[in-house]
Amino acid sequence: RFYADTRDPGTSTYRSTAGAPGVSFTAATDNFLIEGCEIDGYTNNITLHKYFGAIRNFTVRRSVITDAYKASDYSHGFWATGVDGLKLEENVFDRNGWHPSVSGAGKTMYNHNVYLKETLTGVVVRGNVFANASSHGLQARSGGTIENNVFLNNPIALSFGLVNGSPVKAGGVTGSVRNNVFLGGGNIGSLPRGLGLEIGNIKSVSGAVVEGNVFAHNPTSSGFAINLLYGTNVENESQAVGINDLTIRGNVVYDWFKGLSIADGMVPGGSGAKSINRLRVSGNAIQRTTHQAVLWAGSTFNKTHEIFSGNRYDSAAGVANVGMA
Repeated sequence: RFYADTRDPGTSTYRSTAGAPGVSFTAATDNFLIEGCEIDGYTNNITLHKYFGAIRNFTVRRSVITDAYKASDYSHGFWATGVDGLKLEENVFDRNGWHPSVSGAGKTMYNHNVYLKETLTGVVVRGNVFANASSHGLQARSGGTIENNVFLNNPIALSFGLVNGSPVKAGGVTGSVRNNVFLGGGNIGSLPRGLGLEIGNIKSVSGAVVEGNVFAHNPTSSGFAINLLYGTNVENESQAVGINDLTIRGNVVYDWFKGLSIADGMVPGGSGAKSINRLRVSGNAIQRTTHQAVLWAGSTFNKTHEIFSGNRYDSAAGVANVGMA
């Protein structure tokens, strides 16, 4: 167990909020495993930064990563950049990026349970629990395989490929978001959230798929379960590709505020950061939403490039609104 007890206001050994990362790798590292560990209460609990040499084939398995915080600054349970081959398997990431009883360490949009930069390759995130994050349960900016996880009470559960305010992965990402469960939600202080999945910057002819997921019981009065977006203030926007050849199938949305949204401003049949091409949405059940807007297909919907088939829609708020401009 790695425990920053001197930063924990609930202990007799508490001294101050001053601190440092718990476990940090900056040198050349290959085939490293962290397993069966508890890492609790640091400014960042685990950081991987390709600085002095390449980091390859790094695995964190069956560990508990909790309560990272930093007053008035960035903080994450797990942060990684420049890693070739990363696996997160069967871990618990809980209440990272904020602390309810430390002044200046409240929830912000910048702090997350897990933050994976756009510079990673070979990402596999399987069988984890992501709970009670400051903002995102998981930011998978590099894409990858995201499957069999549980996302519990995060303001935004999962971001896949999407980047705001920093570089995006040039040429887009690919991978799968499959068989995950998204439960509950929340806001970031006074900022309304309640989003299940954000998707952006998907490369062409890559076979990217979102399937077999369940989104249920979001208590907040804002947000769609599934959101197709383009990034804002992206530093290398000319290298972003929009959303291409994405399949969304066999998902269930139940008792969420709204169902599925395609951002206004996306250009069907276009090119570049705001384009959307060959999207297929089929066999999904969007049921008992607490708002009538079960689907918003964007202000420039085009059935040639956005193909919807075999979906079922229902709203608990009245007649379901399926918005296809």
